[in-house]
Amino acid sequence: MKTMKKFWLRSAVATVTLGAAAALFAALGDKQQPQAFATVRVDTGPVTSYIRATGRVSGVHDVRLGLVSGGLVQAVNVSVGSVVKPRQELLRLDSRDTELQLVADEAAMREIDAGIAHQERSLLGLRADHAAGAVSREQVLRAEENIALARIQRQKAEARVAHARARLQQSTLRSPIAGVVTDVSVQPGEVAVSGHPLVTVSDTAHQQILARMEQDDAQDLRVDMPVRVSLPGTPEQLAEERILRIEPAVRKDGGTSYTAVWISLSSSKLQLRPNQEVDVRVPIGSHAPVPRLPLEALSTHKDKTVVWTLDDRGALRPVPVTTGVMGDRFVEILSGLVQGQVAVLAGGRTLKEGEPAQAANAAVAP
Repeated sequence: MKTMKKFWLRSAVATVTLGAAAALFAALGDKQQPQAFATVRVDTGPVTSYIRATGRVSGVHDVRLGLVSGGLVQAVNVSVGSVVKPRQELLRLDSRDTELQLVADEAAMREIDAGIAHQERSLLGLRADHAAGAVSREQVLRAEENIALARIQRQKAEARVAHARARLQQSTLRSPIAGVVTDVSVQPGEVAVSGHPLVTVSDTAHQQILARMEQDDAQDLRVDMPVRVSLPGTPEQLAEERILRIEPAVRKDGGTSYTAVWISLSSSKLQLRPNQEVDVRVPIGSHAPVPRLPLEALSTHKDKTVVWTLDDRGALRPVPVTTGVMGDRFVEILSGLVQGQVAVLAGGRTLKEGEPAQAANAAVAP
């Protein structure tokens, strides 16, 4: 009997021991494994942001040309990119009616000239006859009056001829300068409106970049500030230029208002052409080294701006920070962290305070 009791006691102890071991093993198995996070250290460097805009290569003295008189466009002799010389014909209106009128007015003027010449010869004869007593003084005076009237008619005809010639000149648009055509807004068969720009010619001898800046951005700009110019899609190919002048008056284009900022255009590897679009970036912000972190290190936790770090136990901890200048890649850290401290980069994951974590790396900000 005692033997049986000892057996069951040993069995119970073994069961409890095995149960405790299993519970301990399960607890250890259920313990959350730390996640690996990319990290970055607070370093020092400039925090720079950029004012961005689209610029266009323009002549300092671009000429927008129109016609005094409107009409049907007969021919357009240039296109965008055409190189033109001074006085070169750009376009011409249909002037057939004016040409016919000029021919008629010139013929009428020649007829009047012939009539005046005939009357003047007759007047000479009348004066001789009057001196001989063959005709009266009144006949001579009447002949002189007829010549005077004919000369008035001749002046009117001459005015009509001059007007027709002026209209012919006005029907032809010519370039006043040598340059490159940067805009053509009319085609043959269309009606040109009097006073409206039809062709724009850019003075290639004096090229600059005209950037359209938003008015709020323009307030931060100053003459001689550096500008980075690049072609769209190739930001790595840069030309370093500078701001030459900022127009004080606001320009308007349709419903858009902007400030015109003129930027230098020196010889560069970009080899820009007239009217070509470029990307312009004006760096602003802190140029002196300051404590900084990449923008992706910032988070919001309980309505505060924080940076996640690891405490001594390897758990995630949010640290409230005060930020200063915010650039395109970095943000200035005024308080909360110091140089060399490690910040966790969430990488799109949701972080929880106290969650175990480990640093995959702790690099200096790129």
